[in-house]
Amino acid sequence: MTGKGIVQWKVETKAGDTINLDFLGYHIPNAEVRLLSPQVFLSKVGNGAKVIQTPADLLLCLGNDVEF
Repeated sequence: MTGKGIVQWKVETKAGDTINLDFLGYHIPNAEVRLLSPQVFLSKVGNGAKVIQTPADLLLCLGNDVEF
C-alpha cells in the first residue's frame, strides 16, 4: 500500500558506529531504494548539522561531530 510514514535508515558513522535515522518518508511498494533528502535531513536535525558534497562523496555531519 502506498502512503507515508516513518522511514528508517541504518548508517555507519566514520567512527564505525551504527546509528538509526528516522524521518518521515513515502512508502512506494515496488521501490528498491529509500531516498533521504539532504534538505529534510538539515531541517529536522538542525543544531549545527551540515552536508558536505565532494565529487566523490556526500558527507552528513550532525551538530555533535558525528559524521557519516
